[in-house]
Amino acid sequence: MPSVNVLTLLLRFANIFFVATAPLLWRSNASLLKSTPLLGLGAILVVAWVIYRPAEVPRVLTLAWVSDAASGVLLLGLFGLRLGAPPWVYAAFALALGVGMAGTEVAAMRMAVRSSHPPELRSRLSWFSFTKALGVGSGFLLGGAVAGSPRAAVPARVLVALAGAAIVALAGALALRDLDPAEPAPAGEEGPPLAALAGMVLIALNFVVINLANALVPYRLAQACALPREWIGVLLAVEAYAHAFGTLLFRNGLGPLGDRISYAVGLAGSLALLALLLAFPRCGPLPRVTLLAGLGLTSALSYMASTIRFYACGFPRAIFPRVAVQKLASSSGRAVGSWLAYRAVAWLDPGRS
Repeated sequence: MPSVNVLTLLLRFANIFFVATAPLLWRSNASLLKSTPLLGLGAILVVAWVIYRPAEVPRVLTLAWVSDAASGVLLLGLFGLRLGAPPWVYAAFALALGVGMAGTEVAAMRMAVRSSHPPELRSRLSWFSFTKALGVGSGFLLGGAVAGSPRAAVPARVLVALAGAAIVALAGALALRDLDPAEPAPAGEEGPPLAALAGMVLIALNFVVINLANALVPYRLAQACALPREWIGVLLAVEAYAHAFGTLLFRNGLGPLGDRISYAVGLAGSLALLALLLAFPRCGPLPRVTLLAGLGLTSALSYMASTIRFYACGFPRAIFPRVAVQKLASSSGRAVGSWLAYRAVAWLDPGRS
């Protein structure tokens, strides 16, 4: 359903906008970065509900639409209109966004993984991931702009306010529609739980690295370089858009080498490039762009390999619980990555922790 995919894109935008803005505004508003782990916690609560109570998926989706609307209102007010708020409001925004985004992506992902035929599954997953990554890139662009100079921040806040209003409108429209959640189980035998667990671990590790990079790279660039914050957002958008196209490029991993080697190469490459970016943030413009684009491509490679490996195992057999288990793994990785990023920034800059 196109409206679900558009809402997913906007929620991804809001998620990354918040994650990218938080470290850039660390010294003026530390409560933003402290709230980011709640994004993962909210998602974990939703997917745990789907896993243990699959018959209550309609209620989960209703909660998702309500949470989406609430996060849209808060996005518009806190960042679009720049209304002052105590720290708990930012925490509420993060929690609502995590809950809403997880529920919405469960609904959207259900449509992407209907087929268990490997070529079709890879194609659907790659295009769905491409859509999400476009939202991620836009979040980086506007996150850097809002935290930057007034000349860039004012138009960026207008766009953020429009995005918040669009989230509210789409959530309201979807709440009035029937998404047919009673999806029959896909054909085929249920795979071994241990294979699914291995896939979950791979997914979680990948998202730990991704979220760690999403928070630490902008902080490091802002502290070590004289770059305007809006340009930091542009650089991070390069990474996100490289990731978007990487999901299409690596839909089959590294071909004959298989998904295991593809994942190992992607994760090792991401860790190496992240280490280089953190160690040498003052490298020239061309090396910096090259490293960030490479980080986007390697993270796309490990993402596609781990996700395909998980869905190929066929456990759980029903679609909604299977999607929820995958979201549990990715949300856990995001929460751990955000917490590690907060601890790292607090250690590097203890004055605001």
